[in-house]
Amino acid sequence: MNRIQGSVDVPLSEEGKTDAERIASDLAKMRIDAIYSSLLSRSYETAKTIAKKHNLKPKKIKELNEVNQGVWQGLCIGDIKKRYKKQYNFWKSSPILAKPPQGESMKEAYDRVVNTVHKI
Repeated sequence: MNRIQGSVDVPLSEEGKTDAERIASDLAKMRIDAIYSSLLSRSYETAKTIAKKHNLKPKKIKELNEVNQGVWQGLCIGDIKKRYKKQYNFWKSSPILAKPPQGESMKEAYDRVVNTVHKI
C-alpha cells in the first residue's frame, strides 16, 4: 500500500504482536531495569509485552514518538507524488533533511530522540 504512517496512532498489527512476543522472549534473560515507550499505542503495547517478562511498567515519553510526517501522514506515496511534487522530490533526494508540510525532518526527529535518550 505504501502509506506514510508517521506518528498516527494505529494499533499494533497481528504480525507486530507476534514480533513483540518473539522479542520479549529473546530479551527475557537480559537484565532490564527500565522500559520506555513513545505515546503511541503500538509502541506502548510492544513495550508492555517486553516489560511483562521483567515485572516492569513502561514509561511513556512524548519525545520518543515516531517522526511527525505532517500532512503526509495517512497518505499513499502515489498521492504524495501528485499533490506535493516539489516536496516529494526533495524528500527522495534528501530523505534526512526533507520536511513534509507541517511535519519534521528525519534529522529533527533523530535529534529529539537522541537528546531524550541522553536525558534518560
